[in-house]
Amino acid sequence: MFPDSEKNNVLIFAPYFPPRLRVGAIRPYRFAKYLSRKGWNVSVISIKHPGKELNETQKKDLENVSIYELAPPFDNTTTASKQTSSLRSDNSILTKIGDWVDSQIPTDTWLPFFWSKKKEINDIIDRVKPDIIWSTSDPWSGGYVIGKIAVKKGIPWVSDFRDPWTLCSVRFTEKGFFAQKVDKKLEKWIINNSDFMTFTSLTTEQKYVRYYNILKGRTTTIYNSFDSEIQETDSTEIRQKDTFDIYFLGSFRELSTAELIINTLSKVKEIDKEKFDKIFVHSYGDLTEQDLSLSIERGVRDRFITRDKVAFSKVQHELHNADLLLLSTHPERNDIVPAKLWDYLLAKKNILSLVQNPEVSSILESSNTGKQFDKKELNKAAEYILEMLEQKRNPNTSKSNRAIKISNFDAPNRALQLSKVLKEVIKDG
Repeated sequence: MFPDSEKNNVLIFAPYFPPRLRVGAIRPYRFAKYLSRKGWNVSVISIKHPGKELNETQKKDLENVSIYELAPPFDNTTTASKQTSSLRSDNSILTKIGDWVDSQIPTDTWLPFFWSKKKEINDIIDRVKPDIIWSTSDPWSGGYVIGKIAVKKGIPWVSDFRDPWTLCSVRFTEKGFFAQKVDKKLEKWIINNSDFMTFTSLTTEQKYVRYYNILKGRTTTIYNSFDSEIQETDSTEIRQKDTFDIYFLGSFRELSTAELIINTLSKVKEIDKEKFDKIFVHSYGDLTEQDLSLSIERGVRDRFITRDKVAFSKVQHELHNADLLLLSTHPERNDIVPAKLWDYLLAKKNILSLVQNPEVSSILESSNTGKQFDKKELNKAAEYILEMLEQKRNPNTSKSNRAIKISNFDAPNRALQLSKVLKEVIKDG
């Protein structure tokens, strides 16, 4: 995988970490797994997930990793998924009140919790004696608090931004004036005081370097990854279907709206109504009220199917049912690489990308796994769907020996990249 290193202690500060399987938990999980296999002494500080424990696979992957959990007095992130869809709808009074409150709070609602846990975090650090700390955000408050502690103790610190914070053109603009002002101040503190920064998107990295000149020479992009080891496979042949099924591995929401695929389906309907009737889009959550209204207006509401969520280890088998994989996000989020892309690559299915980041298009092109379309050219996206549908009907017309060049995006290689960064920061420190 990568050269054995001398024993160094790295502390990963990852608020979201298994058994809490949010999207943000997978990145530090895979880094912890593979760094620990090649000589690093890895410790992790995360938020305890009440009532949940690591499963057997996770225990095996992390058998050489020391995990320290900070117990919260309560945890809204674990109860939100249990709420009914009507309670979570965009029109819900409770949701609107909650969103307004969140928008007025600097960083995020975890800030008081992390601040109250400073002594406990300090005690863990004194016990672990890390040579370096790598923190991943969001929640942004976690990165800020651990950064304060690292700087005070004189420990080299690498800060990881999975998404843009104050430079986000969608989410940050909705925050209140006071919250924005504080967030900008705290982000600037992280920029000025971290020894190095990692990002999940080259576009985001470049945006930050342009905005903060002090970052020049202190950043790199380390993409998320796929890990074939943890995927359960099933050799059962999928029965032939008369439908054409497009899978979106996630829920359509504010930051990942269904707007573009709704408009694309509308164009498919205009081009070929008979084939349109065969097409369905599968996702793992109800459409938002805004998307629902748009889908009804465009006459494509009955094309959307909500599936039951599956265990992370079964994702690849789930994707095996798909005829085409959909990659999409908010039309204005043109600086991210969606994490689901990497699971898509492993599935070896054709990918339809409606993401507006040219970086994603380059990845698809280099791996020969799909095509991306601009939001102004959705008619071409519609034609691509019909092309893939026809290819399913007549498989002899497809390129059966397509080269899939994805090995560079696997978890061991991404861990190798992080390992080199950590070693260099330790050396320079």
